[in-house]
Amino acid sequence: MTSTGAMEGRGGRNTSTDDKLHRGRNVALAFTMQGWGQLVNQGLLIVSLLVFHGGGEPPYGKTSTQWTFRISFAFVAVVTLWLLYHRIYKQYYVDHQLRISKRKVSVTGYDVRSFKLIMTHYWHRLLGTAGTWFCNDFFFYGSHPEMQ
Repeated sequence: MTSTGAMEGRGGRNTSTDDKLHRGRNVALAFTMQGWGQLVNQGLLIVSLLVFHGGGEPPYGKTSTQWTFRISFAFVAVVTLWLLYHRIYKQYYVDHQLRISKRKVSVTGYDVRSFKLIMTHYWHRLLGTAGTWFCNDFFFYGSHPEMQ
């Protein structure tokens, strides 16, 4: 959702050529925010663990860890719901402009000839990128024994 929003950027009458030419920069900036999100998440976990435990002395009880776990997910759920609301109700104009632009050029968004051309010349790059992302996600998110 973040990369799509960054790629679409601002739309409408006030969109400048500069906005259209720097969409890649906006996507890169959106993904660099993941580090800040992880930092905020770790801070939230530490603070909520200290609050629910009543201090910093281990061992931490089951109740304090459960509340910390639930609060961290509730915080993320609230932010995600706000982003979803913003995307659906506040960025309607961007979708409308995209449909108008596609209609002007008579493009449906799915061009089989272009897809075949891309797959002919760049299949190895697509496979390498997809494989790298798969391995990154698998090893980063799925290999921790504590999470199973």
